[in-house]
Amino acid sequence: MPYLQYLNLQKDSHFGGHSVVIFGYDERKKQYYVSDRDSSDNPIRTPKGKISKNYHLVSFEEMKDARNSNFRPFPANNKYLEFDFKGIQPVTKGIIYEAIMEVCNSMLNPPAQLLGINGIKKFSKEVVKWNIFDKNKLKLAEITNYFMVSADGGTGGGIFRKMFGEFLIEASEICENSALLSCGKEYTEVAKK
Repeated sequence: MPYLQYLNLQKDSHFGGHSVVIFGYDERKKQYYVSDRDSSDNPIRTPKGKISKNYHLVSFEEMKDARNSNFRPFPANNKYLEFDFKGIQPVTKGIIYEAIMEVCNSMLNPPAQLLGINGIKKFSKEVVKWNIFDKNKLKLAEITNYFMVSADGGTGGGIFRKMFGEFLIEASEICENSALLSCGKEYTEVAKK
């Protein structure tokens, strides 16, 4: 994250789990057009103030450094997804249920102990140990975790719960399934908290 200069982070504020969308580039200026989770109606707080742009210009060099980062936690290791919408097909009930099952399986059987249900269980065991921290370590743990889960600096999954909830609400109409509607509403409520 600190390689992306628009975030205004200190050089040691690494987190490879941050995702952005590259939706274009300018070969002549050697810049990508990047969409992050901030926007004019959803500003995020950075150490140097709030940012709320609908897109950011990121140099090819910055993006190369960010994508190639091997800092923990969650080293970026050049991971990316590429979307090609040329052969797009209508959404079917089968595709929707397959997508829901994939989310459930990744939450129940995550690839790393810090993710999914395992991550929630691990954090619940770690947070009870905070009572032995000295004041400085406790303050750092509190601030770090606050910024990961608050809308100010991160979402800690909150924005993804909102997106998944909205997906389930939309899917409920296509699948004609009121249980999906109910789950979707619950997800969006949890995301607000």
